Amino acid sequence: MPERTIQVNGLNISLREEGQGEPFLILHGWGSGKGAWKDVQDSLAKEFRVIMFDFPGFGKSDLLPEAWSVSDFVDFFDSLLKELNIPDGFYLASQSFGCRVAIKFAVKYPGRIKRLFLIDAAGIRHKKATLTKILHVFSIVLNKFSWVPGYKLFRRAFYKLFLNQTNYLDAQGTKKETYLKVIAEDLTGFLDQIKVKTYILWGERDDITPLEDAYLMHNKIKDSELRILSWGHIPYKENPQLLAKTILEFTKL
Repeated sequence: MPERTIQVNGLNISLREEGQGEPFLILHGWGSGKGAWKDVQDSLAKEFRVIMFDFPGFGKSDLLPEAWSVSDFVDFFDSLLKELNIPDGFYLASQSFGCRVAIKFAVKYPGRIKRLFLIDAAGIRHKKATLTKILHVFSIVLNKFSWVPGYKLFRRAFYKLFLNQTNYLDAQGTKKETYLKVIAEDLTGFLDQIKVKTYILWGERDDITPLEDAYLMHNKIKDSELRILSWGHIPYKENPQLLAKTILEFTKL
């Protein structure tokens, strides 16, 4: 089925569906959209009905009408499932930011997911001083030097080298405020409430979400398996064949 647009709660959502069989949905990360996952989707579609969509504010979908929290994305996903008539017992894979949505969805709606895949998942906050506060302070300070030649280049380099963060810098309008709301929430307390069988896939070279988070999630999610694999933080680009192969192996267990 070619790419198409559906309406969910008044928003135009870009969607791509491939294959037949049991429903398999994928929630993309903050820095990607459905297009970046095409190779993985095509591989999984040999055995499943694979559905990918762009969250509001991403890809070809409508912009966010206001700043959203993770819970807002969860409610949106629930509405999308209803719009597509997806029955309970579907497979759900998620990566980075998408895992935040998947984790809270799995807790809010126990029993609806057949198997859950968390791939290089975000959602655990470590530092006492939240990244939200850090980004806000540095944004104010750096803006005072906006008149300096080469400011934009320096600002991007600073965020990347010292904060390891450009998602905030790239966000526009309500998406910028949404990003701050999303990263402010620590989902550690939700992990032991997940009841569905969960497979945690993590890149051994991931420099965005640390490997220690993988072990923490594995320890807290009771019915989970962990596999460390040969990629960084974006396996859908770095090693899509291995990612799809690993997911398919777990679906057969």
